[in-house]
Amino acid sequence: TPLAKVVGMDFRESPREEGLYRTAFYRSRLANSAWLTGGLSLFGYDCKPLLPRFNQAFRKLGPGGIVYEMVLEKWESRFLPNMSVRRAVVEAEQVDPEASSPTVTDIIIPVMETDGTGARLADRPVVITVPDALPRFFTQDTVIRCSGEEALEELLEGDLRRGVFVEESERLSVIGDRSVLPVTDYRLPITDYGSFNPGSEQEIIEHFNELQTANRILDLDFGNPNQVRLTIEITIPSLLVMTDVWHPDWSATVNRKPARLLRVNYLQRGLWLEKGRHEVIMTFVPHSWRIGRWGTLAGLLVVTLLLIFGKWRNQLDHKIPSTVSRHP
Repeated sequence: TPLAKVVGMDFRESPREEGLYRTAFYRSRLANSAWLTGGLSLFGYDCKPLLPRFNQAFRKLGPGGIVYEMVLEKWESRFLPNMSVRRAVVEAEQVDPEASSPTVTDIIIPVMETDGTGARLADRPVVITVPDALPRFFTQDTVIRCSGEEALEELLEGDLRRGVFVEESERLSVIGDRSVLPVTDYRLPITDYGSFNPGSEQEIIEHFNELQTANRILDLDFGNPNQVRLTIEITIPSLLVMTDVWHPDWSATVNRKPARLLRVNYLQRGLWLEKGRHEVIMTFVPHSWRIGRWGTLAGLLVVTLLLIFGKWRNQLDHKIPSTVSRHP
């Protein structure tokens, strides 16, 4: 079947980069095959639950009118590399046949139509490269205050190597030893979007690469889909950015102390880190699960009390002798 052809493709990363980059499929139905191959897809568990912000961003990249499935159309957008997508699976007919090592710039047919049976869903799948993909974890020491529309625009069309874009409505704070402190107290300046001047492209790339070299990731553990563990050595105080989707039910600890998980770059996660070695743990616990857990515990407590009360009543009944009145 067409899906079997995708499943049979090799999506394995090198051991050094395992889990740091994603694969995009030109139709979201094909993304489910990533679970079978062990790869990370743009729609995989690492990006779920999908908040309205993700849907809003993606709808700007696909044709209108498709509500049952997401389809990639604007391959030239910076959304893919900004979301750590380094390769994409498309139909061979979509790619320029003259390209020996095709990239997203060689897409000549943005969207492939399917017949009623979906026969052309993945008839001849090929893998193309997405240039300049950011890893799922990177550090940034430039913070730009902006509106939600500006943050969305930067996610879709900007280069996130320039800085971290934080909305005015987002509380710029981290949890310190004493109280909640603004980021500026940690000597990290905040620049307004209107006055932001990142410099030339070469300067941006050089500074970004210097930061990643200075702030070294020592260990990564993606073994649990509901938890991410990271050990990092910070020499330049920065925001640690993870390109996975932010959600209010994600929480974080740094060196076993609670830390504020910021929403940055419209829908990604940010975490302030001081100089030194840090163990970072991000955990996802749905609010509904918390409610269910306490409800279950309350139910068990009630059942236990009823059993104890019933046993006590039975013992009490056996201890009280029954008296029968007899009349001569």
